[in-house]
Amino acid sequence: RQNNESAKISFWIIARATQILGLRGFFSLSLNEQATKEKKQKKVAYLYKYFNYFIVIWIKNIIFATNMEIDDFKYSKELKEAEKRGAVLPSLSVPNDTNAYRFVFSNNIPNSYIPVYLMSPKRATTAAEKNKLKTSGYALSLFNTEDNAQKEYAKLCATCRNIKSTIGDTVSYGVLTSKDGMISKINSSNGHFDLYEFKGCDLAQRFTLLEDVLWWR
Repeated sequence: RQNNESAKISFWIIARATQILGLRGFFSLSLNEQATKEKKQKKVAYLYKYFNYFIVIWIKNIIFATNMEIDDFKYSKELKEAEKRGAVLPSLSVPNDTNAYRFVFSNNIPNSYIPVYLMSPKRATTAAEKNKLKTSGYALSLFNTEDNAQKEYAKLCATCRNIKSTIGDTVSYGVLTSKDGMISKINSSNGHFDLYEFKGCDLAQRFTLLEDVLWWR
């Protein structure tokens, strides 16, 4: 009988121990599942916030571009005339803190930020006569990285002896904002794009001269 009682007690102890360990495992599993769930929720919240940010920017760009009038541009008169002659504005977007590099003349900064057709009206006339007038002639040519600017300048140096007196002898850098104007699509092969300036935009006052960028000039 004593052995039977001992066996019952032992069985009861084992059963309770198993139950307790089982509960511990359950709660441990529950806590782990809860922690994993919280991590997933945080990740989802972060992704939602990130996605929502770009959606807002995208919508702003659409609204901005839709409300944008050609009269808002600094050279609206010239652009309108170009359109009459068959030139077409490309698809434009808002520059949201876009890095920009431009070839400039180190000894003539003010004239370094004037569109090519205004710097050389003869080029506009010749292009119009050949039905090759482009709106980009009234925009500022830029590059998205210093490296892309260097590579393009090296190519031009190889084909044009007077490149320094034509487009500049060094590079300037600045960050474009929505107040500066609208930009064309950045070329994926060389990083080039155009800025169609708004009235009041003056990059000469904001861009920084990078003296040593074109080290081979």
